[in-house]
Amino acid sequence: MINGAWANLDKLGKSNRLPPLIQQGIQPGPAARRLGLLAIVLALSMLTLSACVSQVARDGRSTSTPVAPTPTATTTPTVPAPTPTMVPTPEPTPVPIPPSTPVPSPDTTPDATPEPELILQVRAPANGTTVPGGAVVVFGLTSPGASVIVADSPATVDPNGGFRAEAELSPGVNTIEVVASDGAGNEESATIRVTSLALPPQPFLLLITEPQNQSIVTNSNLRLTGRTGPLAIVSVNGVSVEVDPFGTFATVVTLEAGPNIIDVVATNDDGQVLSTVVAVIYRPTQE
Repeated sequence: MINGAWANLDKLGKSNRLPPLIQQGIQPGPAARRLGLLAIVLALSMLTLSACVSQVARDGRSTSTPVAPTPTATTTPTVPAPTPTMVPTPEPTPVPIPPSTPVPSPDTTPDATPEPELILQVRAPANGTTVPGGAVVVFGLTSPGASVIVADSPATVDPNGGFRAEAELSPGVNTIEVVASDGAGNEESATIRVTSLALPPQPFLLLITEPQNQSIVTNSNLRLTGRTGPLAIVSVNGVSVEVDPFGTFATVVTLEAGPNIIDVVATNDDGQVLSTVVAVIYRPTQE
């Protein structure tokens, strides 16, 4: 194929197809020389390509049609069955047995019975209570067998621990202290505040408000009223007369015609005694 290309190149030179400068033997400049070399390379490439195409055409015409080969029977080789491999059975690993821990014998000694705690519950009066009188009942619950002191006075305690006591009050705010104690030396206390609306203590007196002393009346039944201490005991002419919480008393005295002397005596709770006399003239109405 290459020999054919050079033959074509030779023909090209003889047919005066080479560039005129080459044919005339004139020495070109550098730029013209490079252009001439490029033209030669292009011409050679074209000649080589033409020669290759011609050779392929000739080879195609001279190639005979191949005959398909007769297939030969293929023998499949017999693969022997694999022999099973014996897998050794691992020996069991011995499990260590932990040493037994000795169990301590239970202590059969009975525990000492704990002593019950001392309790104190004041059920009444409630803290901050207001009462109208000068005394109040304090009651509640404590441990059985304990003793209770209310306002510095011993309270009554029943076998179940219930206690009660009376506490005297002064007018205004009072503080009552309740203390419970047992034989073991335990002690519990509680403090409550109670307000009393009772009037302050009044000086002991005896005052007759009706009738006026030395008065003249025309009715034989005379109403007599007066005032003394609320805790006093009053008698009129030796007869006891009831006194209300405010110290007021009243009664009816039967008069005789003419002058009458009414004797009034008041005895206070502390032992004081006051007395007075009321003189009255009874004049019956003339018919």
